[in-house]
Amino acid sequence: MDSKSASSALQERLGSEATIGLLRLFDVARVEWTAEVVNLSIERFERRLVEEIATVRVETARSEARVREEIAQQGATLRHELAQQGATVREALAQQGAALRVEIATNRFELLKWSFLFWVGQVIAMAAMLRAFGPAR
Repeated sequence: MDSKSASSALQERLGSEATIGLLRLFDVARVEWTAEVVNLSIERFERRLVEEIATVRVETARSEARVREEIAQQGATLRHELAQQGATVREALAQQGAALRVEIATNRFELLKWSFLFWVGQVIAMAAMLRAFGPAR
């Protein structure tokens, strides 16, 4: 501030030097007050920032815990479903294996039956040939 910004009544009452001194005092007080207000504002801002960061960290930890819990639940559900499907697949394979064994046994019987019939037919054919072409009577 300069002395021209002071009112003329103030300058007449205090005088020129006192007015300048008063204005300088006001300038110094303003600078100090401004610095103090800025420092207080910075401290308040930093404190609030620390509080907010702490809140964010807590929320992040909670969210992370919820995500981990959901992943664990999904993993348990998936393991359970896989176990059920594995049991279903094992049961289906066991049924197919049993059906395959029955079919193999049936085919084996049919193969043995036809082999026996072929063998009997061969014996009869050989006997007939021996009779027909056998030693002369």
